[in-house]
Amino acid sequence: MKRALLVGINYTGTSYNLYGCINDINNVKTYLSTNRNYDSFIILTDNTPQKPTRSNILAGFSALLKGAVAGDELWFHYSGHGSLVRDMNGDEESCADSC
Repeated sequence: MKRALLVGINYTGTSYNLYGCINDINNVKTYLSTNRNYDSFIILTDNTPQKPTRSNILAGFSALLKGAVAGDELWFHYSGHGSLVRDMNGDEESCADSC
């Protein structure tokens, strides 16, 4: 099985609007379909009926993992805003890890 969860959030209509995140996941989907023979996709964007909320992303992970066995290929791609959290192991000059 080759299955992917692709999340692209442009934050359309907000003051945090981005312009390429949905394009990113469309390009990843094309790559996975064309070059890696993926045929099963879970896609969450500002434009899909199921929005990329925390709850829906976690449900997407559950669906991605359901029935997976050793040897399957599973792919996750997120494009959108990130955040910073405290660097717990001291390997970042900024004292923050990106997430």
